[in-house]
Amino acid sequence: MHQRAVWLAALFFNRQNGVRVTEWKQDDSLDLVVTLPKEEHAPSRFLGVVAVGVLSIEELPAKYNAPKLAADFYSVDAMPTLQLAFTMPNDQGFYRWVQEPTPDGIQAHPDGEWEALSDATLAPVVARVSAWYDAQTEQRK
Repeated sequence: MHQRAVWLAALFFNRQNGVRVTEWKQDDSLDLVVTLPKEEHAPSRFLGVVAVGVLSIEELPAKYNAPKLAADFYSVDAMPTLQLAFTMPNDQGFYRWVQEPTPDGIQAHPDGEWEALSDATLAPVVARVSAWYDAQTEQRK
């Protein structure tokens, strides 16, 4: 179930304009890293993705249990991160923030609310993360 959930998550992100999806193999902290489009000389922009497969909506995890996290820049603590869940019988998707970008940095949401996932709901999430990176770059100037 887990591998199919990862494939479905990659499929959803690959339908977003300009993003590149990479399977994360460093440790168990993430399943995918989504690289977002950026200006030519801007720092890289990443969105972490953790995927889970369930048999029904009732099985959606109530709380995100973070595994032992990577110690480098690509860890869940260092970038905005989503958890995506897919029901295996019908591929219905849901998402929630694990590490949400806010004006003050990254805010943890271990028990965030699940929202329906579609191409239409994912596009504003990608745009929000890009805007957050823009704001971070401006603050550093």
